[in-house]
Amino acid sequence: MNTEQLRYLVHIRQYQSISQASRELYVSEQMISKAMKQLEADIGRKILLTSSRGCVLTPFGEEVADFAQRFLTEETLLLQKIEAIECAQLSGTIAIKCTHSTMVNIIPEMMLFALRKYPGLTLKIEEDGTQAILNDMLEQRVDIGVIS
Repeated sequence: MNTEQLRYLVHIRQYQSISQASRELYVSEQMISKAMKQLEADIGRKILLTSSRGCVLTPFGEEVADFAQRFLTEETLLLQKIEAIECAQLSGTIAIKCTHSTMVNIIPEMMLFALRKYPGLTLKIEEDGTQAILNDMLEQRVDIGVIS
């Protein structure tokens, strides 16, 4: 049993037709028919009844299709979560300029948090005076300026 077979089965149930499912999925009818025969062989039970008017699922086939629908829904949710995690992974360099008191009191804790959460991130930290930090921020030479 594989994901494609389950996807085919769900579409067959939806359209009650292998030919309509094949059009919707952009695959040949033969590919779907072969996959369904293999799925039946893997399971060891009949799941489809076909005729010239289309096809219907056996009662057992309905149960398998219910499972398939739940599985495909969960697969979609999982892939969306993985994509969100990948998008959230920051990488690159963030330039930070801060005053001495900030460098001593705030930056170490901030660095630990940022680097644990985003291991691909590099922090470039420099200490400077208030006016220099403001100038660098205005000229966009730093990403973050911290003045205390």
